[in-house]
Formats: sequence, structure tokens, C-alpha cells
Amino acid sequence: SGALRELVRPSTPAPAFPSTISATGCYTDVVARTPAAGLVPYEVRAPLWSDGAGKRRFFVMPDGTSTIDFTTTGSWSFPIGTIFMKEFAIDDDADPSTPERMLETRFLIKRTANIFEGYSYMWSADQTDAFLLDGAEIGTIAMQNGAVDASGATKHRHTFPDRLQCLQCHNPAAGRVLGLQTGRMNTDHDYDGFVDNQLASLDFIGLFSAPLPSAPDALPRFPEPDDASVDVESRARSWLYANCAHCHQPGGPTPVTLDFRFEPSFADV
Repeated sequence: SGALRELVRPSTPAPAFPSTISATGCYTDVVARTPAAGLVPYEVRAPLWSDGAGKRRFFVMPDGTSTIDFTTTGSWSFPIGTIFMKEFAIDDDADPSTPERMLETRFLIKRTANIFEGYSYMWSADQTDAFLLDGAEIGTIAMQNGAVDASGATKHRHTFPDRLQCLQCHNPAAGRVLGLQTGRMNTDHDYDGFVDNQLASLDFIGLFSAPLPSAPDALPRFPEPDDASVDVESRARSWLYANCAHCHQPGGPTPVTLDFRFEPSFADV
């Protein structure tokens, strides 16, 4: 029942990705990290833990007519050409005068209906630019506050994934695009001084292919793991969903049958 397949080089090779973050055009001021026009900022409830690194998240649509197919559960569907961008930075809490240090900027690009590409940029020591990586790396920076290594030095380690590793988490079972789903996007965001619910804002500016089915208060909202007003089970399930469910769910890339999605009840899984 098997088949023999041949790898064929595409007639039109994929365009080369810029070698520096400054060449991508995603910032109008690279040092200040001022996002370019068209980048839509967002944040998620129960964010993925990344060894204490803080994050900023953006996406940009391919043109002014594209829209997002909204669903109340599962991942939203974005048009071909959408680019997702995430920054990683570390703040040395032991020294408030020390500015936040940029570590990495990642991109996920939807090339076709089924093909996604991931790219990682490592920021330079002088914080003036970031450089495209060809493979996985581990970066280490000295800090006042961080993990102490065998030599007694205090350092922060950051893992930069290679392009295939990006797609291990951004896999088909998880819908490729992580975080941009109703239960995690149903929260307020500060749009340069104007605070509004993200679902309401995206709906207002016409980014959804159809109006929201109901007001945000009536739509799913995953609890924050540190919200003591919510029961422990719900908070634990929200954390497991954000950190584990992209692999641990039906059809996921793991060899065990665990389902850490938020919606199914324990009786169902």
C-alpha cells in the first residue's frame, strides 16, 4: 500500500529571506524597535513560558482586502501571505537601570495553504541589528539576576530554534498558528494608550471575514494561570494548553495519547 516518491526542485525557488532584521522592513527604527505600519500588535492569555523572556507579538496581512476566518474554538485561519512576528527580550530585574535586552525575533510565514516557513534572528551584542540564523543555536548573556552556572557566573541561556524545529510546534494538528485563537485572544490590549478588547478591535477594523457571533464577554476566555480567583483545575488546564497542547492533542507529533487542549473535559480524554 506504500508509494515511491521523488523530490523535485520547484521551478520557481522560494525568495531568499533578508539576512538582517533591518532589511526586513518590520521596524521603522530598528534600535527603538518601532514597528512598521501594518503590523498588528496582540497579546495572549496564558502565554507560553520561555525561560523568563518577555515577548511582543505582531502579525501583518498580505493586503488590504484579506480577512481572518474566525472560529470560537481552535485556530483561526489566516490568508496566504500572512506574516507572524514575535520578539524575545530579557529584563534583568536585579538592576532596574539596565534596559531590556533583545534576544531574538522570530517570523512564521504562511506561503501556501499548507506550507509555513519559520525564521529566527539573533540580536547583536550592541542591540543595533539582528542576524538571520541558518541553524539552531544557544545564546548566553551575563546578568545580575539569572541562573548560576558551574563557574559561579550568573547567566541567561536562550535557545534559538532551527527552521524545522519551528514547525515541530507549529504543526498541522495545532493549526500551525499558535496563540491566535478566541480563548487566548479574548483579552484587553493597550493600543498606544487606547485600551480595548482585542476581539472587539479586530472586528471593528474589519479583519474578520464575518462579524463576531456575540460580544467578547459571551465568547470563550481562557484563565490566566496566576489568577487566584479561578479554580486550580481551570488554571492548570489553561497552562497545559498553552505550553503542551500544540503537540499533545489528537493527530499531534507525540507518540503518547495525551490531550491537553482546553475545551475537552477530563471525562472525554
